[in-house]
Amino acid sequence: MESDLMNCRGVRKFLYAFADDQLGVKANCEVLDHLKMCPACSRLVEEHQTLRRAIGRTLAEVQVPHSLHTRVAGALSPAAASPSRRTFAWTLQAPRHRATAIAAALLLLVGATWIGASLLRKAPLPAVSPVVVEGGQIAASLVADIHVSHASLGPAHHRSDLPSTLAGVGPAISRHFEDRLAVAVPDLSSYGYVFESANFCGVRKADCTEGGHVIYASTEDQTRLSFFVVPRFDRFDRCNGQRSVEPEAYREYEVDQASGVSLSVLAWHRDETTFVCVGSVDINRMKAMVGAVRTAMGDFDERLKVACAMLRRMLPHAAPAHTHSEPSCSTPCSMQDRRGGFVDATDARVGA
Repeated sequence: MESDLMNCRGVRKFLYAFADDQLGVKANCEVLDHLKMCPACSRLVEEHQTLRRAIGRTLAEVQVPHSLHTRVAGALSPAAASPSRRTFAWTLQAPRHRATAIAAALLLLVGATWIGASLLRKAPLPAVSPVVVEGGQIAASLVADIHVSHASLGPAHHRSDLPSTLAGVGPAISRHFEDRLAVAVPDLSSYGYVFESANFCGVRKADCTEGGHVIYASTEDQTRLSFFVVPRFDRFDRCNGQRSVEPEAYREYEVDQASGVSLSVLAWHRDETTFVCVGSVDINRMKAMVGAVRTAMGDFDERLKVACAMLRRMLPHAAPAHTHSEPSCSTPCSMQDRRGGFVDATDARVGA
């Protein structure tokens, strides 16, 4: 900044950056010197910081309506851009619902980016070495066995009524589970892995079908990599020796195989969905391969949550969103738990 920025007109464009601690030392000192002499600019900084604190407190209480999350995600998806599909697939009969939807969309596009970036930024989690586990009936070794068994089928693993392209598989899995799963599948072509097959496979036991399972084939050799999207499976948090139970942390394992090849197992949660990647790939390379999906989903959820928090403050008397109980799972291997997700019927009896 130049010295003439010590006047109000020059300094005000830097006030919000100052309030968010984003200025360098010199610029920060110049703005601070101006604020000592200018009550008007000081008031603007205080109002901005008060708003951020208020939104931060509200965020802790915000529950994003599941229907709103699904509709906004659908509206922003590439498929929604097709002229043959309606952008918003719900009726606009209630004025309050219409106003809320429009305001949410505007906040997502205009306000949530800069607030979310500064308010929700978190320090990166420290890197940890993967936990080495032996074969046995624990979550990590079980999902490794499922990967080996299904990958050995090659293209025959693909379910005939699912799309034959990666772009179509994600939405199809989401529809199958009635949007109860936060489905996102990575494009790994830049890492030398191409889409081979998809099916409805879970990770609770070998024949479970509660989840989506995508298999990628290497373009260089015969190795394959699995990516599962399943109802939240907390037994990955209780595997032998797992040191991190932070909600957003990776669960990292290496499972020894009889062949002598170790399989990396990388899992994480996003609300009531668990994502699992399995393959004979170095665990750090695997993180890079799936990182884009993990980060993109986190950014979207955080921005939507900020938008809802802002709406809650703008419409404090709005009626709370009504939620509907999800239909219970019909497959024998799982049942719904109290969170509205699914829990394995054997979880209460079998250790991790």
